[in-house]
Amino acid sequence: MDLKEAYDKYAEQYAAYLEDRPPQFELTEFSGMLSKGAKVLDAGCAAGRDSLYLIEDGFKVVGIDISEKLLNMAKANVKGAEFLQMDIGKLSFDDESFDGIWCFDSFAHVSAKEADNVLKGFARVLKPGGILFLVAPSGKGEGEEERKELMGEKVFFAYHDHKELQMGLTKSGFEVVKAYSGEELIIMIGRK
Repeated sequence: MDLKEAYDKYAEQYAAYLEDRPPQFELTEFSGMLSKGAKVLDAGCAAGRDSLYLIEDGFKVVGIDISEKLLNMAKANVKGAEFLQMDIGKLSFDDESFDGIWCFDSFAHVSAKEADNVLKGFARVLKPGGILFLVAPSGKGEGEEERKELMGEKVFFAYHDHKELQMGLTKSGFEVVKAYSGEELIIMIGRK
């Protein structure tokens, strides 16, 4: 199934799934690397779970997602943020628009072939010294995969290799500040 179609169809179920797994430690670490009042892009904001935390922590937040239904939920759930329908691979923001980019799980839908372009897009819209907090699924391979969070629908899903992701960040103009790699997730923190 097309990615946008799947997230629109199962928006409520996906939002409920996300509520059961908040990335509290990661959000706290990201927030601690930015100045209060910083402008943050929530890249793949879904129903606004992380945008709400970032607003409450004193940041100016712009959330983007491909799903219109998830964005409508975000607009209803989170006051004080701006939400736009946009693909993380096709950012239409001006250069150096953000102090930070929070990309939690959305990179799972970025193919190895598209990864460098997405990272270059992130670098383009970040201000010098800006922070990218990127979380991606660890492993090898990509293609159509049944996803429990989308009620078993098959959608494009990509696993990423720690070393390849780190090289891609470096090629895109980031200095990798911290990198964690577990069995399931890779967390990369890059500074432009």
